[in-house]
Amino acid sequence: MCKNRVCLFTPRGREVLIPCGLTGFHGERVICDDCRKSAEAMRAHCAAEENIRADNAWAASAGWGEW
Repeated sequence: MCKNRVCLFTPRGREVLIPCGLTGFHGERVICDDCRKSAEAMRAHCAAEENIRADNAWAASAGWGEW
């Protein structure tokens, strides 16, 4: 992932800078404009999402994870 930050606004209107690739306020993946324009960067973001899903599935199969 890159080191860019994405500007988001909280529900109360406060500006917050969130690193590209992390999770936003509503559970969405935050991706900067530079990464959105790059096919290679988007493949990396998609691969990270797949790894997260696989980790969560494994944790759930072991009885761990969110309730």
